Amino acid sequence: MRYKMKNALIYFRGYNWLSQERSGTFDRIEKMFGHYIECIMIEQNVGDYLSTIEETKKVIESHDQVFLIASSMGCIPALYFGFELDTSVILINPGYFPEETLCKLLTVGEIDNLVRFKKVIEEKVQGEKINLLISEDDEVVNPYKFMVKYKDNIRFIDRNPTGGHTYENLETKVNLLNNLLFGSLMDDDDAGQVCEDWNFI
Repeated sequence: MRYKMKNALIYFRGYNWLSQERSGTFDRIEKMFGHYIECIMIEQNVGDYLSTIEETKKVIESHDQVFLIASSMGCIPALYFGFELDTSVILINPGYFPEETLCKLLTVGEIDNLVRFKKVIEEKVQGEKINLLISEDDEVVNPYKFMVKYKDNIRFIDRNPTGGHTYENLETKVNLLNNLLFGSLMDDDDAGQVCEDWNFI
């Protein structure tokens, strides 16, 4: 089985504080699922949330169906489109409060922009859209503050005692990610093949 390439898995990247062209998390996601669906990374413009919305809309409009996943600060645009499109999102160690965790790295203007973006999101909140994968030893963000804020919108939580902010054990969650993202779109044989690719079975 292969997906139509008109479907896409959109990954919203966390804050790129090292200005790296590639994202390690995206590379891992693409290696897991890139044979089955087009994987696209969106790096949000921290100084202009409207440009992030426009860039993502272009991707959405050029595909029949999109699936949403994000890590760290990428949870902000992912939430916007989850509520906007009335679809579920996977958030990995969400960094929803960059005004606290990244205050030494972001400018005042960038923080103001992100705070405005979150106010727009909070006007769109609806339903249980959020699937959380969190590391309890996350050294960057406190996921529980996010969990309290969106307690009525969380449909699933997977807690891991280790993994850190980069969620080092992501590959062990391939079947969980498959079920949360695609539901019945990927059959058991495909999921098994992904596991074999990563030497987990």
